Amino acid sequence: EHTYLTAYHTNNFEFQDQNYRAIYQERLTPLDDKTQWIETVLMHGIVLRCTTLERTMVDVLDRPDRSGGWEEIIRSLDRVTIFDVSAAINYALSLDRGSIIAKLGYFLEQRPAYLKIDPALINKLLPHIPKQPYYMDRKTVGQGTYFKKWQIIVPDHLHQRQWEEPDEMEH
Repeated sequence: EHTYLTAYHTNNFEFQDQNYRAIYQERLTPLDDKTQWIETVLMHGIVLRCTTLERTMVDVLDRPDRSGGWEEIIRSLDRVTIFDVSAAINYALSLDRGSIIAKLGYFLEQRPAYLKIDPALINKLLPHIPKQPYYMDRKTVGQGTYFKKWQIIVPDHLHQRQWEEPDEMEH
């Protein structure tokens, strides 16, 4: 299934045995410059406007219901090893929503040390986290581990990556 943003009300559709699900947003970004988080790519001779990798990373953290669920999100984001951390942080800050900012901060701190993400960059998010604890997954209210730094409660099975095979966890 493919998800796409549109500024127009449209129906979901199928094309070449692929399902396409429309996400309507009156404004495609919270910024005045709608192209800041959009890039143009040429695919099979067709020009497509796509969200940047950094925006997509933040957007899937914001809406796991539109992104295959938490396990798929975490597995997919773990495969992203090269991205502009500053751009992801700036996009999250531009949304001005503490819940998204907390999820991104938590996620960035979980990245392996070999990716060398500067902690000072991640800490730029701290003044913008929620004032009260926030459940990363509202389906697990009353459960999970509280990460005070981010004011976020993460389901234990996600934090501990309980879906992984033992030999996958060692890498």
